[in-house]
Amino acid sequence: MWYEEDGVAVSMCYKPAIFFVKRVLPDSPAERAGVRTGDRIFSVDGDQIWEIEEFIEKVHSSAGKAIKLGVLREGELLEIDVTPKPERTTDFLGRTRTIGKIGVEFYPSIDIGFMEPLKLDFARSVVYAVNKNIYWTRVTAEAFWRIIAGKISFRSVGGPIMIAKLAGEAASMGWLPYLFLMAIISLNLFVINLFPVPALDGGMLVLLLVESIRRKPMEMKFLEAYQKIGFALLMLLVALVFYNDISRYWTDIGEAIKGVFK
Repeated sequence: MWYEEDGVAVSMCYKPAIFFVKRVLPDSPAERAGVRTGDRIFSVDGDQIWEIEEFIEKVHSSAGKAIKLGVLREGELLEIDVTPKPERTTDFLGRTRTIGKIGVEFYPSIDIGFMEPLKLDFARSVVYAVNKNIYWTRVTAEAFWRIIAGKISFRSVGGPIMIAKLAGEAASMGWLPYLFLMAIISLNLFVINLFPVPALDGGMLVLLLVESIRRKPMEMKFLEAYQKIGFALLMLLVALVFYNDISRYWTDIGEAIKGVFK
């Protein structure tokens, strides 16, 4: 059940999302196609939309290509063909790419309870989970590469303090956002662990590769130096991350310390 209250689309159960159109931009692809304020969009190309991210991704990836929107208007089900307008943009990773836009704004939506669970068959749930893991692993790896290449500031990197703050915010939103954040953190650690740095698994894999090419083990002195360099690099990374955390949340940390001694 969905209804509108004070400009917010409210869901009484967890089901495929329905997006209330708040505004259609003038002379936009959506306006030319016949989308109206108050329409409720529930599918793209016949596929039901479960998350706003799915809708955005489908529109962004269809620049210049017609898509079919499933629309509910005054109790009537409609199908509207819209061709997203190609636009050049720079994403949060600093990448410039062409995306599609249709020119609509939605009311924010919230879930106020669960009356029925989201049910996926086993095969679909496995495919969905694998695709999500591949996507976020790729995004994480690319983000780290751009940090190393200097395209993203190292100041954006956070450590334990930032994780604790984000975890608290996610937990306040419910257990699903919290579990999602934990999954993203696990994927981050997975990617970091594969870096070709001594003392990490990636560094050990590089060492094993070199030994297999040489067909003999490395000398003990080299291994000791190799591990020491790796440990020093890790400690440097930890120090930089803590510096970022402390400088970012200095005010919050100070208030917390004051609270302890009151």
